[in-house]
Amino acid sequence: MVNAPDFVTMTGTSVNEMVALIQAQQATIVSQQAEIGALKEFVGMMPPSLPSLPPPSPHSPPALVKLNNLGFSEAWPVGANNDAGNNDWMTYGGGPSKCFDDLFTDSCFAHGSNVWVSINFNRTVSITSVEVYNRASCCQDRLGHYQIWVGDSWGARTAPAKKCAERHAPSTVGPFTDECIATGQFLTLLQPGSTRAINLQEISIYGYA
Repeated sequence: MVNAPDFVTMTGTSVNEMVALIQAQQATIVSQQAEIGALKEFVGMMPPSLPSLPPPSPHSPPALVKLNNLGFSEAWPVGANNDAGNNDWMTYGGGPSKCFDDLFTDSCFAHGSNVWVSINFNRTVSITSVEVYNRASCCQDRLGHYQIWVGDSWGARTAPAKKCAERHAPSTVGPFTDECIATGQFLTLLQPGSTRAINLQEISIYGYA
């Protein structure tokens, strides 16, 4: 072991310098201890870990979907008519199913007084909105005033069916989007009045099946 006088002699360090060095080391230790104490205090103030979230419920709310395709599981899910009881859709090659077929390369067409087209969803559905697309190539002025009804039979347009939307459409392609909050098995687009013509690219229906 080297005693203090020998250490001073070997290193050439004076006693005063050695004392100053020891004091500096002690100050450093005190400072580090203070930092450790502050860190412990900070950690103690941190909130506890949040509990893990429970797994998703198996009964999640249903997803909003496009309802058009529900109406094509039967042979003739779409009907159309007018006040005269005439169904002249096929005469013009634009049958009523083309109003709902999710294709934008064809169009449906019929005319008459209070002419209407309906889709049967084959079940009760909850509808939230309807988009009507005018024929793109011509004749956009034919749509004009129309109503959207939801009920439990073809062409239902009086109570207990519900009129969920009504619009005077401009002579543009659209689409014309309307909120339609209603529940039923059939949706009907009606053009009220005489000498009317349904000539549409598509009717898109959204809701919960």
